[in-house]
Amino acid sequence: MTQGAWARVLPWLFFGSLVLPVHPGWLDFEQVRRGLLLLLSGSLLALGPRLAPARGERALLLFSAWLVLAALVAAIAGSWGAAGDEVSSFQPWEALLRVAHFAALPIVLRVAASAGSAVPAVVVVTLLASLFGVLQRLGVAAFAGYGEPSQPVSLFGNLNVAAEFVAVAATAIGSRLPALQGRWRLAAVGALALSGAYLVINQSRSGLVALPLGLALVAWFHRRERGWFALAAALSGALCGALIALLSPAATRSAHENPLHAGAPRTAPSTLEVRYEIAKGTSRLFAESPVFGQGPGQFAVQYPRVRTEREIELSSFSRQFATEVRTAHDDWLELLIDGGLPALLAFVAALFALQRGQRDRSRLAPMFVLLLLMLVRAPLGNAPAVVLAFWWAAAPALPRRSLSPLLYRSLALAAGLSLAVLGLVPVVANTLFAPYSLARARGEQPPVSALAAARAFSFWEPRWYELLAQESLFRGDFATAASFAAQAVRLRPFTPDYRRLHGEVLARSGRYDAAAKAAQ
Repeated sequence: MTQGAWARVLPWLFFGSLVLPVHPGWLDFEQVRRGLLLLLSGSLLALGPRLAPARGERALLLFSAWLVLAALVAAIAGSWGAAGDEVSSFQPWEALLRVAHFAALPIVLRVAASAGSAVPAVVVVTLLASLFGVLQRLGVAAFAGYGEPSQPVSLFGNLNVAAEFVAVAATAIGSRLPALQGRWRLAAVGALALSGAYLVINQSRSGLVALPLGLALVAWFHRRERGWFALAAALSGALCGALIALLSPAATRSAHENPLHAGAPRTAPSTLEVRYEIAKGTSRLFAESPVFGQGPGQFAVQYPRVRTEREIELSSFSRQFATEVRTAHDDWLELLIDGGLPALLAFVAALFALQRGQRDRSRLAPMFVLLLLMLVRAPLGNAPAVVLAFWWAAAPALPRRSLSPLLYRSLALAAGLSLAVLGLVPVVANTLFAPYSLARARGEQPPVSALAAARAFSFWEPRWYELLAQESLFRGDFATAASFAAQAVRLRPFTPDYRRLHGEVLARSGRYDAAAKAAQ
C-alpha cells in the first residue's frame, strides 16, 4: 500500500475500529476499547510505515515516563492492607495498562500528523452512533438483549461514556463544517443534528453542557464564516430529541442508571454531593503521597479504604445494593492519584505543547470539550473520545535528528508488538466471557467454562474471581470458592464486598474462625 493510500485509510481504521465494534456480552466496554487502541497503535507502530513526528509527543512521553517512575516507587514502597494484613495492595497489571493507554497517545499524534482528513470517518461513525442511540430510545435497535428504550447507550454500554464521545465528536465536526462542501457538508449537518438529538435522549448532563460550550467556541473561532451554523444544527436536533423523549413510550430512566435496580427509589441523590464525597476521599489519597501518588491505575484499588459513609449511602440509595467507584469522576484529581502533582503538571505541559503547535485554533475545540468533561467524568479512559480530541489537536513537527533506520525499526517493533499484545488480552477476555453474560441475561444456565477462559486471559481482573467464587459456592464446592474469593481479595484488598464474599464462603464451609477474621 502506498503512503498516500495509508494516509486515507488510517482515519477510517482508527475511528471505525474504536467506535463501531459492539458485543452485548462484554463485561467492560471501555476496557475493550482501550485494548483496541493499544492493538491498533501498537500494530501500526510495529508493522506500518514510519510515522511523521508530531508536536507534543515528547511531552506526552515524558508524562508517561513519570508514571512509570511513580509505578516503580509505589511497587517498591507498597501499600499495607486493611486490618493489619501487611499485604501489598499495589496491582502491577493495572499500572501497566494505565501507562500503556497514555503511551499510545504519542502514537496517535504521529498517526494524525501522517494521515489524511479524518472528517469523513468521524462524520460517518458519529452519524451511526447517534442514530443507533435514537433508535434504541424508540425501541427499534434493541437486539440480543443489548440496549433498551430506558437505556439508550448507543454502541458504548454506558450512557455517560456515549455522551462523552458524541460531545467531542460533534464539536470536531463543527470545527470543520465551514470548510466542507457538497454531500459531506450535508452529512456533517446531519451528524450534528443527530448528535444534539441523541444527547437530549441520553440525558447525560455533562454532555448536554459540554457540547453547546464547545460549539460556541467553534462559532467564535469561525465568526467570519458563519460558525454559528454548527451550533444551530445541534440545537435543532436537540429540539427534535426533546420531542422524541416526550412522545416515545420508553420507561422512565432509573436514577441509578441501571435496569437491574428497577426497584430502587426514583429520587436521585445530588450529583454534586456525591462528587464532593468522592473528592474528599481522593484528596486523602493524594495527601498520603503528593509527589508520586498511589501509582497509575491504583485508584480503584485504594479508594475503598478512604470511601466515606456518606458517599456509600448516596451511591447505593441507603445501601439497597452494592456499589463501587472505579474512577474519581474527575480526571484531574485522578491524575494526582496516578502520579502525584508532577504527573498533573506534566500532563498540563503536554496540553500546552499541543496548543502551541496548532495554528488552526478551532481544532482545539474538541480538546476543550474533553478537558471540561474531565472535571466531572473520566473521559481520559474513554478511548474513542480521547483519541479524537488528541487527533484533532495534532500537528506535524519540524524535521529533527532521528535515530538510525535500523535502531528505530527495532525499537518500534519491540514497543509496538508489546502494546499490541497487551491490548489484545482484554479484547479476547471480554469476548470469551460474552456467552456467560448473555446466558445470564436470558435466564439460562451460564457456561462457567466461558468465565474460566476469560480469567485465564486477564488474570488481574477481580470480577472474574468474584463470579467464579459465586458459581463454586452455588455448586457447593467450598474449597474452590474460597480460593477464588481469596484471589479477589488479594486483587482488591480494601473492597468490602470481596471480603464479605470470602467470609461467607469460609463460614459455609465450617471455617468459622477464619470467617470471623475476614469479617473483622
